Amino acid sequence: MKYSTSAHIDKLGNLKMSNKETFIKFATSLNCKEFTISIEKRRSKRSNEQNKYYWGVVVSLMMQGLIDIGYVMDEETTHDFIKTEFNYKILVNEETGETKKIPISTSNLTKTEFSEMIEKIKIFASEWLGVYIPDPNEQTVIDY
Repeated sequence: MKYSTSAHIDKLGNLKMSNKETFIKFATSLNCKEFTISIEKRRSKRSNEQNKYYWGVVVSLMMQGLIDIGYVMDEETTHDFIKTEFNYKILVNEETGETKKIPISTSNLTKTEFSEMIEKIKIFASEWLGVYIPDPNEQTVIDY
């Protein structure tokens, strides 16, 4: 079981926690004498709107562009391709200097990091696939 809440340290050095009473009830419900508390820096994760834009526009258009040049793709494979090309860490072999890209999850990106990744994808799609990815809320016209 996991409980998450926001907190901060005030000017006097005191811990101030949102929903302190709920936290205490949760900790008590564990029926144990000791438990672990984890602290991490609060980050602004991507919004639901960014997520809808990513899956509904970016992934869809990238997938179609990759299909058009001969790849067999679905949404998950396209998402994996995006992570490998645009959201990765470099693994270095200390003995040979050889490097490998290791894709990492996009779910922990901040809004800014996510937007930066989208811009890289848009450039790639335009230059390599001939695909235009519109900005969020950009009006597009469909000719009949």
